[in-house]
Amino acid sequence: MNHGTAAPSSNGDCFDGSGRRAKAGLGFAIAGGVVAAAALILSIILAATGRRGRIFLILCGAAVLFMGLEIAVIHI
Repeated sequence: MNHGTAAPSSNGDCFDGSGRRAKAGLGFAIAGGVVAAAALILSIILAATGRRGRIFLILCGAAVLFMGLEIAVIHI
C-alpha cells in the first residue's frame, strides 16, 4: 500500500469535498445497492421461470447508472 505525502486537511476529514457532495454520493450508492439487490432477487426468478428478463435488464442498467452517478459525484 502506498501512502501519500499530502498533509491531512485542517478539519481532519478524509473527504476533500463538500458535505453535500458526500451525502449525495452516499444516497446514489445506497440507491444503487438497493436496485442491485432487487436485480439479484429478480435474477433468481428469471433463472427459475425464464420470465421477467426485460425488468431484470432495466434493474441492472439502473444499478450501473446509480453507481456511475455516485462515482461522478464523489470523485469528479
